[in-house]
Amino acid sequence: MSIDLGNGKSVVSITLVDCRSGKETILFEREGSRCHFNEDIHFEGYIITLRVDWGDMRNTDPVLDADIYQNQSGAKGDRLKNGGWHHTLKEFDDKENRRIYNFSFGHLNLRLGAKMSFSQSVSIDAILVTEGNNERQA
Repeated sequence: MSIDLGNGKSVVSITLVDCRSGKETILFEREGSRCHFNEDIHFEGYIITLRVDWGDMRNTDPVLDADIYQNQSGAKGDRLKNGGWHHTLKEFDDKENRRIYNFSFGHLNLRLGAKMSFSQSVSIDAILVTEGNNERQA
């Protein structure tokens, strides 16, 4: 499944790369969503759901959205009211010499690069002309 971006362009896949550890995580899609989702992150007393939102583009890059829930014995409890961590924009990082997401919640700081794969379809109209056919039909 891919996410249609219009003009014949689609997102085929996206992988988040932890800039510190090098760990790569392939994100997944949900039917009817314009997002790619990360597996939930269990952090202290919280469960963090990260997703790359193709419906919210800033400076040609999708926003990294976060929803954070109270951890109720390993399950999602009440969702926290959105804070500054809810939207993370890609920014140029001199150390990495590329654009990355710097996600922060409490003392959790994630530096995430993204590997993205796209497809592009092109429509072409053409008229084919056969030249040099000088044979005469009798």
